[in-house]
Amino acid sequence: LILFPDMLFEADFSVLSNLDADGVMFTKIVDDPSAFGIAVVDGDRIVRLIEKPAEPISTLAVIGIYYIKHMAELYAAIDEQMARGIKLNNEFFIADAIQIMIDHGGKIVPAPVTVWEDCGNADALLCTNRYLLNTGSHQPPMGQNIVIVPPVYVDPSAIVERCVLGPYASIGAGAVVHDAVVRDSIIDDAARVELAIIEGSIVGRGARVNGRAAKVNVGDTSTVAL
Repeated sequence: LILFPDMLFEADFSVLSNLDADGVMFTKIVDDPSAFGIAVVDGDRIVRLIEKPAEPISTLAVIGIYYIKHMAELYAAIDEQMARGIKLNNEFFIADAIQIMIDHGGKIVPAPVTVWEDCGNADALLCTNRYLLNTGSHQPPMGQNIVIVPPVYVDPSAIVERCVLGPYASIGAGAVVHDAVVRDSIIDDAARVELAIIEGSIVGRGARVNGRAAKVNVGDTSTVAL
């Protein structure tokens, strides 16, 4: 079983217990498949895989969960892929190796997921944050000069003072937020946001943001004065 780490998902793995195939690729229909690998299905099996197609011929995205019954077959396909130099933008993709398995007669079937939230870029991560806040149960902090617009998550060890938080604000452990408005944003552990209005932003672990209104994506331990 191969799982990519930059996602959240809910899937039924019981389909793997009595599998009449060489492998399974978990999939989900998406509106814009150009950022993903896609699968073309004929009957009950996948016949073609295309990585990040410029002109999608399918909306069935391959989401990064694969089951291969005999890993030796995948290893052999990867060896062939590398020997033939099959890559995209100078990168090797596992979908191309699985396509080689299919071309050699392997039966790979699709299986759906009920939930899939991508975390592969800033916009997707914020979307996943909104999903988690909508589906979870959180007790935001109470206190003077704090306005909470649910849903909001604030770690118990965070310090928040004279703030408006939310909707969709997540404040990590040890973070400090004061005299600020934080909407649709993630403030990571030990980060500081002061005298700022931020929206649609990610402030990395230990980073600092100080100043006026902005949309920012600040890496770990960075400092931004607006």
